[in-house]
Amino acid sequence: MLFTHTAKCLEEWKAVSDRNVIARFFSSYVATTVVVCCTTTNGAVKDVKEAFYDQSQATVRDVKRHDLLIVGWDFNAKVGSDNSRREKVIVRIGLGLMNKNCMLFADFCVEHELVIGGTQFQHKPVHTYTWQSLDGRTRSQVDHTAVSWKWAASLQDVRMKRGADVGSDHKLVVMKVKLSLKAKPKIEVRKKLDVGMLKRSEIAKELKLKLYNSYEVLEDTEVEDVNSY
Repeated sequence: MLFTHTAKCLEEWKAVSDRNVIARFFSSYVATTVVVCCTTTNGAVKDVKEAFYDQSQATVRDVKRHDLLIVGWDFNAKVGSDNSRREKVIVRIGLGLMNKNCMLFADFCVEHELVIGGTQFQHKPVHTYTWQSLDGRTRSQVDHTAVSWKWAASLQDVRMKRGADVGSDHKLVVMKVKLSLKAKPKIEVRKKLDVGMLKRSEIAKELKLKLYNSYEVLEDTEVEDVNSY
């Protein structure tokens, strides 16, 4: 779902699978590619997790090198408070303890030079957790956005919005990125003339008649003497 003005900037999109969607946007300075992911739960079978990340790896590798890459959202990954050896991926700290899904997610970010946006900005826990159990007792930060290291400075904020009713036990995550999107100019494609059609006698005869009538109109038009200028 896009705003009308944003939809004009959309170059292409593709549903890679039921867990991956990719979209590319045109902008003034650099194209922006967004990859939306929905991974398995932390307790899923190892082969299923690996299959998801293999597919996600292939999707991201197809992104053009100079694009601003944004990857999100539901990774079911608890970032935790330990960012040792992953300082460029987990800038500050997250909530809780890192789980196995986050290890896969963090390795994915390292390979593709991505920083987890939610770890860049310090907010109260109530504006950080993105999932809450039905009984309201358990809260976790499992939904994330990540951007290219090169464009990390364009990321202005990432936080959770509690007031949004999205019909899910996951909360709405809002990511603010400073971009200059621009509608892609329409390229006028000239129609190629099919001169082979002139071999057909009825079409050739019709063209001759139209040309004759056009020149006949010019003969009846009074034209001033060009030598008078």
